[in-house]
Amino acid sequence: YNERVVAQHCAVSFLRPAELNDLLTARGREVHRSKRSGIYDVEVTREDGTVIAAFRGHSRVIDGVWLERGPPGPQSNAQQELRGPKQGKS
Repeated sequence: YNERVVAQHCAVSFLRPAELNDLLTARGREVHRSKRSGIYDVEVTREDGTVIAAFRGHSRVIDGVWLERGPPGPQSNAQQELRGPKQGKS
């Protein structure tokens, strides 16, 4: 969304232990978003689908944006800086 956002509150519930060499997957979703706040859930599961942890986070939008939008067309200066120098040019 290109908005500056900070964490307002979060809670993590550890439901089951992870074991050495477990392949863990975290899946998140935006539950609710309004003009100034949002709620997000993340579940961490093992390969067999067992949920081992659950996270709920609340966010708050603050003033400002992360990247200024450049004019339409070629990449803006901010986008070029993120990608770094072009390869093959001296």
